[in-house]
Amino acid sequence: MALPMEVRSIVHDVLSERLSAVVESRFDFGEFRLSESAKCGRYRVAKVLGMVKEEHDEVDAGYFERGHLIERWVVEGFRRKYPRRCRTQQEVKTPFGDTGHIDIWFPAERRIIEVKSVSDRVQDLPRIDHVMQVQAYMHFLRDSKGQRRADLTEIVYVRYGRQLAYEVHLIEYDSVVGQAIEDELRRLHELADRYELPPIPVSYEPTSPPCMTYYGEARRCPMWEQCWKGNEQAPQLDAPEVADWVREYAALDAEKKALQSQIKGLEEAMDAIKVKLGALLDIHGVKQVTADGVTVTRTIVNPKPKFDLDAAMQAGAISEDVVKAYQKPSTPQERWTVKRPKGQKEDEGA
Repeated sequence: MALPMEVRSIVHDVLSERLSAVVESRFDFGEFRLSESAKCGRYRVAKVLGMVKEEHDEVDAGYFERGHLIERWVVEGFRRKYPRRCRTQQEVKTPFGDTGHIDIWFPAERRIIEVKSVSDRVQDLPRIDHVMQVQAYMHFLRDSKGQRRADLTEIVYVRYGRQLAYEVHLIEYDSVVGQAIEDELRRLHELADRYELPPIPVSYEPTSPPCMTYYGEARRCPMWEQCWKGNEQAPQLDAPEVADWVREYAALDAEKKALQSQIKGLEEAMDAIKVKLGALLDIHGVKQVTADGVTVTRTIVNPKPKFDLDAAMQAGAISEDVVKAYQKPSTPQERWTVKRPKGQKEDEGA
């Protein structure tokens, strides 16, 4: 028996309230976070002063909760195996009043365990911001006499995807890095006390990280307008470096098209062989064949059924209002094209 449309899932209410609570409770912008030791100092001061705020929604909250669940899963394992040897959520304070929380700390071994969750597609681990975070922990974790209490950190990356996997990176304390973190934190506090922002680092550019990042789409730092709008450091459209970007993009575009042509030829050749092998597998009633130590397997995948919403609405089986209520907003997509001078071949684009 179908439920009337006005009946609302109580699961939705519970989970939605939970994610909203995560967004509201997770972030304290009143102090400098040790987890941001590698981030732009100008942005960090602006955030502490309330000049900018990180906007987080339920999608972000979902990521935070997933990381928290994986972290708790690992931490509980250590609690069970080493109940007296380790401490969890160990508080670490800086001389300036900032607070951090270490996932797991072994006092006798002078060792820290920090748990991070990442997608199975992420490369180039450990991340520099995670390394700087644990360097800060090792530098500021001290006893009442000011003596450091950790020399080594294990960053445990738990990868999520089709299956759970993990990898461990050992990070030794570096006194030069630790002192640099402390010196910078002191400077940021002094600037914040004067309600003053640090200058833009000379190595920063308006179209490069961290001022602008690229994850499928270009994203500006929340401070971008204040740092770069009207700033003469932003290149003009006819600047030499902009011309270099155009030339490089055109060359890469031509190279991509050449590769796609090669790939298409390879796929056509493979399709011809698949027809022959498929017929052979059908005859013998098997799903794989082996030659020269190489095994080729054919797997039959049944596609998910597709639904024709237009036909359903025309038949009166579902209303347009119901469809709109469950529609997800789409993200605008960028389309880039390269137009070359007349007569110029694509391999001359560079």
